[in-house]
Amino acid sequence: VRIWRTARTQSEILSTMRWITGLEHNPDLVAWWKFNEPGDSTDHGHFAMHTKALDASGHGNDLSLIREPRSMNTRITVPGTKGALLNTGLLQFRNNFALQKQASKMPGGSFTVEFWARGGAASDDAQQQRSTNLFSYATESLGTGNARTGFMDDALRIERLLSEQTPMWLEHRVSTVGAIALHINSNEHTDSEDSRSWVYYDAGWLDDQWHHVAATWDADSGTAAVYFDGKPTTPFWKAEGGSRSTVHPDDGGVDPIVAPRSNRGTDGSLVLGQDQDCFGGCFSSSDAFKGDMAVVRVWRRVLDISEITQNMAKARPNSNDELAALYI
Repeated sequence: VRIWRTARTQSEILSTMRWITGLEHNPDLVAWWKFNEPGDSTDHGHFAMHTKALDASGHGNDLSLIREPRSMNTRITVPGTKGALLNTGLLQFRNNFALQKQASKMPGGSFTVEFWARGGAASDDAQQQRSTNLFSYATESLGTGNARTGFMDDALRIERLLSEQTPMWLEHRVSTVGAIALHINSNEHTDSEDSRSWVYYDAGWLDDQWHHVAATWDADSGTAAVYFDGKPTTPFWKAEGGSRSTVHPDDGGVDPIVAPRSNRGTDGSLVLGQDQDCFGGCFSSSDAFKGDMAVVRVWRRVLDISEITQNMAKARPNSNDELAALYI
C-alpha cells in the first residue's frame, strides 16, 4: 500500500506497481506499507502475526495492526449468592488478545484454570460465530526423561461453543450451543486424529452475563472436569486416541478421561482471547473472543469444588499453594 502526495499518471503507476524496493525516501511518497516485516529478535519465524507494519518510505508512518485489550475496573455479581459482589479489574477483548510468549512454570501435569468471562449471547443462527477461545497454552509434549517429543498447539485450551458443531449423523447427538470444550495435551493443527484429545461439557452458557469457569485435569487418572458458576457440568462428547464418543447428558454423559499420564512442557506460549495454531501465532478472527475476562488463575494442582466456590468471589485466593499465575 502506497500513498503519494502527487497525482500519478497511468505510465508512472504501471512503471512502479510491481516494485518491492527502490522507492525508499522518495520525496513524493508519503507512506509505503509492505506488510512483510520479520518479527523481533525472539520471533525466529514462528509467529504469523506481527503487531506493527513499518513505513518503508522512511517517513515514520508506521501502522499498529492490533490494539491491546483494554483494562478497566468492574464489579461482578456472583451467581448463587445473596448479591455478593467481586470488585476487580477486567480485560476487554475486541478481536485482539493478550500474549505471553515466554510463560514459565506452567502446569506440566495436573492443573486447574479458572476465570470470570462475559461474552455475547449464543444462538443456533447459521451466521453465528462458530466458537470463541478464552484460554490457550501451547508448548511441547514431554516423553521419557522429559525429552521434548513434539509440538502441542492445544496443550491446554478452553473454548466456548456458540453454534452447532456435532454432525447430524452422530449417535446420541447433543447440541453444542453454549457448551464448553476443554482441550488437553492435544495437537489439533494436524491431520492425525490420534493427536487430538478434548471433552465437550454441557454448560448451557447461552447469555451475555458474567460467569465463572473452572477447568481441572488430574494427570494420573486423566479425569477432566468443568465447573460453571461453581457447579459441575456433564461431559457429552470427547475425542481420545483416534476415536470419538458421545453420550447424552440425560444418560450420564461420556467418561471424562483423556490423555492420562501425558506431560506437557512448563515453558510455552500463553494467550488469552485467541487460539494459537502455531507457537504464539497463526491466529484467526473466527476464533477471537469478543467480551471481557477477569481474575484468571492457573494452578499446578486440581482444586476441588469447595475450593473453587470459596474463591469465586475473591480476587485473591485463600491460599497460593501451587498457584502458577494470577491475573486480576
